Amino acid sequence: MAAVMLCMSMSVLYGQGETDALKFAQSDISGSARYMGMAGAFGALGGDISSLTQNPAGIGVYRSSEMVATFGFENMANEVSASGGDARSSDFRFMFNNIGAIGTLNTGKTSGLLNFNFGFAYNRLKNFNRSYQAKFNNLETSLTNYIADKTNGISVWDLTLTDNYDPYDYLSWLPVLAYESSLISPYPDSDADYFGLFNGPNTIGYYNGSPTSSGSAGLWVTEKGRIDEYTLNLGGNISDRIYFGLGVGILDINYTQRTDYMENITNPEYLGPGEVQPNGSFNLRNYLHTRGTGVNLKLGLMARLTNYWRVGLAFHTPTVYTMRDEYAASVRNTAIWEPADPADEQSTWVPIERSTPDNHIYYTDYRYSSAWKLMASTAFILGKKGLVSFDYEYTAYNRMRLSDADGVALYGDYDSNVDDFIRTDFKGGHTLRLGGEYRPTTQFTLRAGYAAQLSPVTKTVFDMDVEVVTAGTQPMYTLNRDTHYVTAGAGYRFGRLYLDAAYVHRINREDVLPYSPVFIGEAADMPEVAKLTGHTNSLVLTLGYKF
Repeated sequence: MAAVMLCMSMSVLYGQGETDALKFAQSDISGSARYMGMAGAFGALGGDISSLTQNPAGIGVYRSSEMVATFGFENMANEVSASGGDARSSDFRFMFNNIGAIGTLNTGKTSGLLNFNFGFAYNRLKNFNRSYQAKFNNLETSLTNYIADKTNGISVWDLTLTDNYDPYDYLSWLPVLAYESSLISPYPDSDADYFGLFNGPNTIGYYNGSPTSSGSAGLWVTEKGRIDEYTLNLGGNISDRIYFGLGVGILDINYTQRTDYMENITNPEYLGPGEVQPNGSFNLRNYLHTRGTGVNLKLGLMARLTNYWRVGLAFHTPTVYTMRDEYAASVRNTAIWEPADPADEQSTWVPIERSTPDNHIYYTDYRYSSAWKLMASTAFILGKKGLVSFDYEYTAYNRMRLSDADGVALYGDYDSNVDDFIRTDFKGGHTLRLGGEYRPTTQFTLRAGYAAQLSPVTKTVFDMDVEVVTAGTQPMYTLNRDTHYVTAGAGYRFGRLYLDAAYVHRINREDVLPYSPVFIGEAADMPEVAKLTGHTNSLVLTLGYKF
C-alpha cells in the first residue's frame, strides 16, 4: 500500500487517519434501561425512547405521551498484554444516558391514520473515557526507524528551519519534529536517506553493520469524551398494522486523547550534532482534541403482520460532520545531548527538547462523513406474557469519507488518498442483537439480551500486511476486534409511573500498535502488537411517566 503523502498544505497537516474515522463511526448499546436490558433489539418493537435513534418508526407505536430520563454508573477495566507483561487499569464514572419526551395526537379514527406522534430525545451513543498502558521488552525495531523510513526522500535542507523557511508549513509534522529533536539523522554522504536512534534486528537496513542497540518501550494513553445525539422524530400509526417514522439526528463529538510513548535505548546510533549517550531514552507526547457537529436522516417502517409477528426496516444516511482538531506534540530526547546555549562554547550540555511550532496548540478544520446503516428486525409477541426480538444491522464502514474544509479529499495530490485506504482496509460491519422480555405479573417485567458487533477491519490489516494511515504527529492507533454484550434487566409499573433497571457487561478486544508497519521493497519494519481486553460493567436506571 502506498505511503501517506509527506508534502502537503497546512490545511491537511493533521486531520484524521482511517482508524480515527472508524472510531467516530461506531457506537455503544446505550439508552434507556429497557433498551439496554434487551441489548438494543428494538427495531421491530418501538415504544421506547431509545428506539428513536434506531428505527424512527418506533414512535408510531406510542398510544400516549411520555417523559423519560436515564442515569447510572459504569466501571471500565482494561488489561493490555505485551512482551513487557500485563498492565491493568480501571475507571469508574457516573452516566447520564438519555432524556426525552413523546407527544401523541389521536385522530379519533378507527382505521387509517389512528395517531400522529412527535418526539425529542437526547441519547449518549458512545463514551470514550478510558486509560491504559502497554509495556514492550526486547525491542526489535523502533519508532525512530519508522519515522526515518517515512522521511526518506526529503532533503535535509527541507527539514531545516531558517529565517526564510519553516518546514512545518510544508511537510508532515512528525518527520520535522523527529529531525529537530535528533530522533533521526541522515546517512553519511546523503541528504535524503535517514536512520533512527535504534539499530535493532528488525530494522530496515542497518546503519553500522550488525545490530547494536537494545531497549524497551512504554505507551500510555488517556481518552475522554463522548458522542451525543439529539433526535427529532415524527411518525404515525396506520390501522394498527403499519407504523412509519422520520427522524433527524444532530450529533456532537467531543474527544480528547493524550499519549506518551517512551523508548529506553542502549547504544543509540546517531551521526548528527550533539553528544551521544551510551544509554538514553526519548518520549513523544501528543495531545489531540477533536470536536465535531453533524446531521443525519433516519427513515423507518414497522409492520404488524399478525398479532404475534412484527417486522421492521430502517435506513440511516451518513452523518455529515464539520470537524476541528486541536493538537500539539513534543519530544524529550535524553539519548542525545546538546549545548544549552549553542553560541557559548562553555555552555552546559542538556537533553534535547523540542515541540511543535512555538509550543502552541494548532488546529485543522475538515469534513467527515460517517457510514450509512441499514437495519432489518423481527419480533414475536408471546401472548401477554413476553416477547423475543432480533435485529440485524449492516454498517458501510468502507464508505466513510474524509476531506478538508473545502471538500477536497485528504492527501488528494496522490493516487491513494485517505478514502482509498478506508475502502481497502475496512469492510461492511455486521451487528446482531437478540433480546427477550417476560412479564410474570402485569406490573413486573424481566429482560435479557445479547449483542455482537463484528469487526469491520480486514484480515490484511490485522495481519500487518499493509501500512495504516495515521495523521499529524500521532503514530499510534488501535484496531477493534469483535465486541460482545450480555445484558439483563427488570421493570416495575406504578400506574402511570414506571422504573426500569438494566445491567450490561461489555467485552471488547483491540490490537494496540505504537506505530504502523512500514514497507520498503521486500523489507518491513514491524512493531510489536499489544492486545487490549476491556470489560465494562454498567448499571442504569430509567424513570418514566406516561400521560
